[in-house]
Amino acid sequence: MKTTKLIKLDGRFKGSAFYTHRLEFLYFFRTIRVDDRKATFIALREEFWDKFGPSCELEHVRLKDFPDWAWESNPNGEVYIYLKNSALSYYLLKE
Repeated sequence: MKTTKLIKLDGRFKGSAFYTHRLEFLYFFRTIRVDDRKATFIALREEFWDKFGPSCELEHVRLKDFPDWAWESNPNGEVYIYLKNSALSYYLLKE
């Protein structure tokens, strides 16, 4: 079962000024536990870190020299990875 969903960003989405897409980590009642979703997020974040170097949380991204990927986690337990350019291409080829 697929645990991520790639969303194309437009002006309604946070991060659309910096990134073109974001990964949402899905969780389906009784099939994917919250812990499994977090584990998938952490594994993918570590993979992007290894391939494209360090990044930061979305709220710390600045207009100058922002990285090809960033992440966001909120108090509701939702987690996202934001992508552009080479990080996006890598994810698409990996899938």
